[in-house]
Order: sequence, then structure tokens, then C-alpha cells
Amino acid sequence: MGFELQLADTILRLRNEHLDRRIAEITQQAAQPGIPDGKKLELLKTRQGLRESKRGALAPRVAADPPPEADFQSDEYKPE
Repeated sequence: MGFELQLADTILRLRNEHLDRRIAEITQQAAQPGIPDGKKLELLKTRQGLRESKRGALAPRVAADPPPEADFQSDEYKPE
């Protein structure tokens, strides 16, 4: 198994574990007695969104643009 495939697998597993923890937390909150209906509905919608996210593929990340070269070639910096 190549490094990139292992990395993608690890990232996917970590993401899913995080989503599972959040889903469990929200389920527990929604099950609290006396919770207002509006809050319960909001929690259940959030939980559904997390479940849908878990079924989805990992989205590729785009690296931030590197700073302009001029920042590295400042006249103020003079190596000794």
C-alpha cells in the first residue's frame, strides 16, 4: 500500500471517528428530558448532516497560496 493511500485511509478513519463522536454527543443531547422541541429539531438536523458528511468522500484540500517572493527578498534582510 502506497504512502498516499495509507495517509488517505488514516485521514478518512480519523474523520469518521470524529463524526461518530459528534453524532453520539448530539444524540445524547437530543435525548435529554425537557429539551424544547425547537432545540431537539435543530440537534436532529445537525446529526443528519453529520451522517451525510460521513457517507461522503474526503474533499481534496488546496494548499494556501505561497507568499510573494518579494517578501523573501527584502532589502532589509542582509545575511551575515
